Amino acid sequence: IGHMIPAGTGMRQYHNIKLSDASTADLDAQMQEILELRRQEEKALAMQAEEMSMAEAVGPGDED
Repeated sequence: IGHMIPAGTGMRQYHNIKLSDASTADLDAQMQEILELRRQEEKALAMQAEEMSMAEAVGPGDED
């Protein structure tokens, strides 16, 4: 009682729906490409942050 009913979530006719727009581009594929690019960007930013923190840990003048 008090919970939302997941209406329509199990209807088989909606399991394999492919989304497209007027250009008939596969929006699911585009979304996967976008998500992959975002993962790569996040990974690059994390690596930059790690490099910056390592450089700060060494400190100026400590490098030989």
